[in-house]
Amino acid sequence: MDSDAYPASDSALQLQYLQRQLAKLLAAHEQLREQNKAMRLAEAQWQAERAKLLQQNEMARQKVNDMIQRLQTLERNSG
Repeated sequence: MDSDAYPASDSALQLQYLQRQLAKLLAAHEQLREQNKAMRLAEAQWQAERAKLLQQNEMARQKVNDMIQRLQTLERNSG
């Protein structure tokens, strides 16, 4: 093992150092898990909002097409 990575003079110190490093890694892992969970939830919310907006867009498009057809029919009938 690299002597710069942790104290090499005493086994007990080495063990304590490794335990601290492990605790840091576990804390970082837990933080990343929580962030990942929050991001997945946000993604699900965005996906639901996107689906809703796509549906609203389709409804608006259909209404515009219906209005265009009515106008064309009125134009044919009046002209």
